Amino acid sequence: RDLEHALASPLPPVDVPTWDVLLSASEAVTYLTGLRERRQPVAFDCETAGEMWTPEFRVLSVAFSTDGRQSTVLPDAALGQASVREALRLLMEDTAVPKLGQQIKYDRHALRGAFGIDTRPLAGDTKAARRLLESEADADLDTMSWLVGLGGMKAESVEALKQTRMAMRVAFAELPASVLWRRNAGDALATWRLYRLLEGRLARQPNLDRTYRRLTLPSIEAFARVEEWGVVVSVPAIRAFQAYLAAGIERARTKVMAHPVVARYEKERGAFNPGSPKHLAIVLYDLLGLPVQRETDAGHRSTDEAALQASA
Repeated sequence: RDLEHALASPLPPVDVPTWDVLLSASEAVTYLTGLRERRQPVAFDCETAGEMWTPEFRVLSVAFSTDGRQSTVLPDAALGQASVREALRLLMEDTAVPKLGQQIKYDRHALRGAFGIDTRPLAGDTKAARRLLESEADADLDTMSWLVGLGGMKAESVEALKQTRMAMRVAFAELPASVLWRRNAGDALATWRLYRLLEGRLARQPNLDRTYRRLTLPSIEAFARVEEWGVVVSVPAIRAFQAYLAAGIERARTKVMAHPVVARYEKERGAFNPGSPKHLAIVLYDLLGLPVQRETDAGHRSTDEAALQASA
């Protein structure tokens, strides 16, 4: 009967999200000003390239969503305009507009590093909320997107990133613009939908909800500020410590290379590299006959610190 009912019932309406890109400065300013005037929670996501806090770092695009159905992307062409950046600053620094994100600290850093914008308040972090509700659950956006009907949305960009064969920190700059924008828009949409889903779950657990609002979110903002301030260090002291560590490593390497078993290895198999887990495993377990204490996730004989300590 359940099957007959399911087959006879009309299909529910499909909630297909949409997105657009604002290329002109005037459109972008109007949009950002409207978001600020509405004073409603806004999910945002940044796509970036380069190492954070370096001159090479840049924001490639920023996407926003306020309802989980529509997302708007501001590409670098718009972000390059002073009027757009000022409108963006006014929005992101307006404490009357709650800001939502997935691992929001990173996106706050991105806007701070690229444009000097002090994003606040950090009113929701979907990754932190998920971890609080289910500490063992996957909290990455790819996985959680399946919970809100947007699973697999990054497949196109993931495949395109593989094709670039570049380090991830720079590969996004090589994506076709349309692929990058779709990824950015999808992230903002998923973030907003997850915010609504996880907020509802937190509301049903008052103790967790209180912890999230009184401890977790303020801590995220506090840590973000500390990271932005940085830590004062002595460069000469750091270099001296690096030299000390390098000398210790070299002494250990010399001692290892002088062991008779290494000469045996090189006679039978060629040059020995003490930094190679494979070479070290052969020496320890095949030539010296030590018992294998544990294996790696890939099934190889482990030579990590725990395994070596157990064999000592």
